[in-house]
Amino acid sequence: DVLREYGYQGAIVTMPNGMNLQTLSEQDRLQSALRYPLRQGVPTLIFAGQQNKKKNTESVLRACALLKSRGLDFQLIMIGDGPDAHFLHMLAHDLGIDGHVLFTGFLSHRPTVMALYERSDLMVFPSIYDNAPMVVREAAAMGTPALLVEGSCAAEGVTHGVNGYLCQNSVEAIA
Repeated sequence: DVLREYGYQGAIVTMPNGMNLQTLSEQDRLQSALRYPLRQGVPTLIFAGQQNKKKNTESVLRACALLKSRGLDFQLIMIGDGPDAHFLHMLAHDLGIDGHVLFTGFLSHRPTVMALYERSDLMVFPSIYDNAPMVVREAAAMGTPALLVEGSCAAEGVTHGVNGYLCQNSVEAIA
């Protein structure tokens, strides 16, 4: 539908992305835990991708602020860098959740990223910009389900409650 909206009239072939499975060693897990200590027994959310407003990153932080205002504890890992990284750091501070958010910056060491997925409870990826995001597949390969915006290209192939979770594109629904 999006391609047609852009005026494309040619044939469309859908090819799902694949990914290389990552086997983690105990050393990989230990290094991740030492570099990025997380609180035990606290729900861990993760976002991985470019720190860019077009990926709905602001809504992730605002949803977390809503969780905090409801008295719910959490920790959020934000993996990535990008044009809005400084804005997002400042927003987390302004929302009073900077103590709950770990900004890792860009991570090039794949075992570290995969270990962070494995240690997380939920991938929060409400981007309405992306299609077939690799990060959602990587998280799933490590046993971490994703929350995606219903009707977005990123959510294609996801059935709510079966192989992920779907929500409306609003801060309240993401929370």
